[in-house]
Amino acid sequence: MAAGVEARLDTGAAAMPETGAGRWPTIWSRERRRSWLNLRDGWPLSVLYLGFPLWWVLGLSEIIFIFAAVPMAVWLYRNRPVRLPRGFGLWLLFLGWVLVGVFVLQSSAPGSIQSEGGFGRYLTYGYRLAVYLAITVVLLYVGNHRERNLPARRIARLLGYLFVIVVIGGLAGTLLPQIEFTSAVEYLIPGGGASWW
Repeated sequence: MAAGVEARLDTGAAAMPETGAGRWPTIWSRERRRSWLNLRDGWPLSVLYLGFPLWWVLGLSEIIFIFAAVPMAVWLYRNRPVRLPRGFGLWLLFLGWVLVGVFVLQSSAPGSIQSEGGFGRYLTYGYRLAVYLAITVVLLYVGNHRERNLPARRIARLLGYLFVIVVIGGLAGTLLPQIEFTSAVEYLIPGGGASWW
């Protein structure tokens, strides 16, 4: 009896995969996490584009790219090296020019309408810089993910869906200009604070 129990224990121990740290198996590996969450490859793009009507209703359509860029940046970091598209140096040069622009935020062009300076300009600048960086991450994510397992047809379908939604929304706004809609974010931000983005 005891010999049979020992044989079964030995068989179970032999079936357990060894890791570099010893004989304990990796219970929560990346593959098991992914299968448990059941996240499809390229899911941030699906959330970004398929959920666009929801983001618009919530008032997040202006900043959703910034939020969606976070998991994309994590994916890029985990799947290094990141391949850069041809001509990416020109885009980096533009981003560098945007960064240098922070030094002239308090200046006003001669003959232009003078607006108030102050912290509001930095908020607007920070938001626009974050959008540029988010777009950069999305570009690199699509380019590098497509190399692996994100088909071009799926990307085209997502973009086509977004195009149809935007056209329908634009036509509705043109044909029904008297209809007004207040988003959820506008209710939360006091005194028209949403205008800075």
